[in-house]
Amino acid sequence: HPDAIITGTCFGSLERTNGFLSQLCSNKEEVLSPMFFMQAIHNAVGTSLAILTDTKSYNTTYSHATLSFDAALLDAYMQMQLGNISNALVGAHEETSAIHFELFKKCGYVGIEGMAPYADISVAMMLTAKYNPQNLCEVAGIRLCYKPSAEKIKELTEKMLQVAELESPEAVMTGVNGNPAND
Repeated sequence: HPDAIITGTCFGSLERTNGFLSQLCSNKEEVLSPMFFMQAIHNAVGTSLAILTDTKSYNTTYSHATLSFDAALLDAYMQMQLGNISNALVGAHEETSAIHFELFKKCGYVGIEGMAPYADISVAMMLTAKYNPQNLCEVAGIRLCYKPSAEKIKELTEKMLQVAELESPEAVMTGVNGNPAND
């Protein structure tokens, strides 16, 4: 059972947001069911997870564009370091739409050979502050940096390894997707 649910999303539920705005316009901003709004807001996934897991504690969603998941992960890490929570369900959830795909394609952000595909995605992990032999991995450290060079990533990784007293990482997660315009 999670002590916290922390999610990140860049755009939230695009199709539902578009539906909500369309209903708002067609009804001339009058008599609109709150359900359209509740399903369209960025925190809809986090709220649904809280309802399904009966979690009545810390629940937040970060909507910081491409840093949303990073901010959610950092928040969970800091909350555990401070002793505020002992575990957290951390996730990232994105819904795409044909309209946004076409706009991003025109801007050069999607549809480029060798680049990560543009698609709906949802990923979640349960993080815990306590060691358990069944844990799949350990988050040894988190650093956020804006458009770092390859050398800067190497330097930051080496510093984090020193602090965590590790020789080499098993994984390093970066925001590199193959498009130099937004790596």
